[in-house]
Amino acid sequence: MSFLYYTNKFWEDAWGGDLRFYSTTEHGIHARDNNKEFASVKFKPNRLIMFDGRIPHGADAPTAKARYVDRKSVVVRGDEVRLVDKEEFYDANDRLSYI
Repeated sequence: MSFLYYTNKFWEDAWGGDLRFYSTTEHGIHARDNNKEFASVKFKPNRLIMFDGRIPHGADAPTAKARYVDRKSVVVRGDEVRLVDKEEFYDANDRLSYI
């Protein structure tokens, strides 16, 4: 599971920066030309995207209209996701013990 959070406070749609998903490991402009892109998500401030990180993906660079504004994001990736029981998460005195 991958979590991608866009930390920018402001972003114009004309500045681009879309996240794109591909049906093959071929990505970038070649994948778009060969119809391998199956989804895209616009870069929006304060947006959290959760997805299977094994899916081939990539993000467009901001357009020249963005000038010197950086596209900022935080990514957290993991290869194991599971729910834990309360007993596993807390000790006998209800103190957090699972870290």
